Amino acid sequence: MEGTAAVGAADPVAVTVFFGANDASLPDWKQVHQHVPLDEYQSNLRAICAYFMEQWPSTKIILITPPPIYEPVRIRRGMEAKPMVWRSGSAFWEKYTTHLNRKDSEMLY
Repeated sequence: MEGTAAVGAADPVAVTVFFGANDASLPDWKQVHQHVPLDEYQSNLRAICAYFMEQWPSTKIILITPPPIYEPVRIRRGMEAKPMVWRSGSAFWEKYTTHLNRKDSEMLY
């Protein structure tokens, strides 16, 4: 990551990191260029958190995932609009978002 905090500037109270479903797109589908393997994804999250902690030690880091998906409707709408869109469903994404459900002793940073 580039840039540094301005000298003398107050630390922000919090920073938000939004990440989406592109990271968890299927590796064998047409969005293969967006797919990030799970181990690389975990490493990237740790690096992002470490960067902010180094820049602003007192700042809270808020990681924001995509919203939950109601799978039956997503499948129905997806199959009507684009065949096969249902393949990148919540079961696959859960592997990525589960990594964030950690206890304090297992913090990312």
